Amino acid sequence: MRLKFFKNLILGTAAITGIGATGALGAVTEADVFDWWDSGIISPGEAEEILAKLDEGDESEACILAETYAQESCEESSDTGTEKAAKTAKTAKRPSAKEVHGHFLYKARFDSAGHLKSHREELQLEFYRYTLKLGSQELLTYKNGASEAHFGEISTRELHSQIPLDTLWGTALLYPIGNLFVGGMLDTSTAANVRLGYRIDKAAFVEGIYWRQQNDDAHGARDIQSGELQTKFNFGETAVWWQQGHDAPLVKIRLKGKSGASKGNANKSGANQPKIQWTSTAYVHGDSIPRFARLSSTIAKSRIWGSQAITGTAQELANTKITANARFLNPLHSDSISMRLKLAVQSGPSFLRTSAAATCLEASENCRKDDLLAGIESSFVQNLTLQAKAKARYQRDDGLGTPQMEIGAKICDSQKNFAKVTAVWPKGATMEKFQLRNETHLRNEFLDISLSTTFKNGDDGGLHPSHAAITAKIMF
Repeated sequence: MRLKFFKNLILGTAAITGIGATGALGAVTEADVFDWWDSGIISPGEAEEILAKLDEGDESEACILAETYAQESCEESSDTGTEKAAKTAKTAKRPSAKEVHGHFLYKARFDSAGHLKSHREELQLEFYRYTLKLGSQELLTYKNGASEAHFGEISTRELHSQIPLDTLWGTALLYPIGNLFVGGMLDTSTAANVRLGYRIDKAAFVEGIYWRQQNDDAHGARDIQSGELQTKFNFGETAVWWQQGHDAPLVKIRLKGKSGASKGNANKSGANQPKIQWTSTAYVHGDSIPRFARLSSTIAKSRIWGSQAITGTAQELANTKITANARFLNPLHSDSISMRLKLAVQSGPSFLRTSAAATCLEASENCRKDDLLAGIESSFVQNLTLQAKAKARYQRDDGLGTPQMEIGAKICDSQKNFAKVTAVWPKGATMEKFQLRNETHLRNEFLDISLSTTFKNGDDGGLHPSHAAITAKIMF
């Protein structure tokens, strides 16, 4: 079994280093997931996996799932200029114990019957060096420079884990000693870990973690032990976690990079050089995964799971962007590998930009089914973007199917303030299964609200809700 695992690990590593992922287009949102779901790009199960990570606030893992399932580039949202200025002002002087900052957050998703599918409430208060969270997560955090302590519901973020973790109730500590850092965790079930790491620079470190938990079963009390190694560098991060008694470790590899003109070569000729960006991700594991790892269901059921792509941009050629993307899945207890391939091209100025894409739905079947897409986007009017798309499925035996058509408009004054509406005709020019998608996002210094809805044509000819998601955040 171990020889088979290492064979899979070599295949997975060779695959992700062979092609690399795309230049990021922004953080994934519920509206994106609804779009991919309703367009048939991802399955309902895959959509629920991404939405579950968004509900938990695990944006990094949601991006990884989106890159693999939808084959769309994604990155975690970065701070806006206002947020950066606020953070700089806060860290410029020692915060006063009398000053309290924070926010109240409410997130909810609804199904077609209007039933609440998931929700999250969070009240966060920041005072002195403490942060208190109440609601869906109850946590008290203390931070002083690189030192930190957490008490309450701790999970992936608090334990700085590259592999998603279960939520534990306990305490976690992290303390730097020069370039070294030590830490540990203890929860109410007597599970514990001890960590020791070395920080090479601001962006790179190596860390070892020892996990232990007492388990009572029919054979009596026994210790479950595991060891984990995490590394992070400028070009990516890796994690290897092996639990005692398992046939193989859980391995996560995420690599990224870019080449082309740099800030140091900001002359005219350098700025027009072609640029290449890539990101590759893979999970590899055996029949079992470590006790506290919390993987999405498809990853847990796949011996090899991952994606890879590469994007090249040539500004001197009408800002042309070409993206090649591949995803691969090897289910447990199967020797077959499912692979999906996608090639996409965008070109043209902002006032008239065209796009085309071809997706081979299953490479092992010699691409008998392919999705073809063509689109056009225009921003000739300031703050207004119009777009139109047509998508059709080609089957080798049946030829080209009925195209799905989309027409949309977006009004915005910034990336964070916009309203977007899209009309979709899944069955060509007929009104059968007609969809109307809406997305609104409003943000200022104190308020952040987003609303995404999808309406579908019912049997009675009227529009009925299909999906809805709302996020409201009040900052103070």
